[in-house]
Amino acid sequence: MDPFTFRNLSTARVGRAFLLFALLLSGLTTFAQVTTSTISGKVTDQAGEGLVGATVVAVHVPSGTRYGASTSASGRYLLPAVRVGGPSTISVTYTGFEPQDRKAIFTSLGTASNVDFSIKEAGNAIDEIVVTAGRSDLFSDERTGAATSFNQQTINAIPTIGRTINDITKYNA
Repeated sequence: MDPFTFRNLSTARVGRAFLLFALLLSGLTTFAQVTTSTISGKVTDQAGEGLVGATVVAVHVPSGTRYGASTSASGRYLLPAVRVGGPSTISVTYTGFEPQDRKAIFTSLGTASNVDFSIKEAGNAIDEIVVTAGRSDLFSDERTGAATSFNQQTINAIPTIGRTINDITKYNA
């Protein structure tokens, strides 16, 4: 009989081999590592209400890497997979409010750093923006589309045997 078949192995050997195989497979999943961090928080106004759509930008100062997000309906933001360490600078901007910065923010491996902002309204008024547009007809005398014209000299200069329309149009770029 073939010495490598399971029939020749004792039940104990099969059990040990299966156990070793299972341990090897379970050990492969323990090598996964987290190499980033997360920055999260909430942006509110002076009354404590969350600001929807505020822009949050974090800059990892040593590398210059930028991360950005907008706040949700409750004013919360999340910057996942940011570089570990620091220092980082986090800036918040929102129309009609004064921008705010936080400097020297440090992140730890595999954890979330919570950085909340409470920004106040700007004292200046926002100017009115007026957008106007005109309508032009799609087909008019002024808009005829792409066109190419050939004179007799151009047609005679095209290298061809039969001078068919296909020979002329393949040179039209």
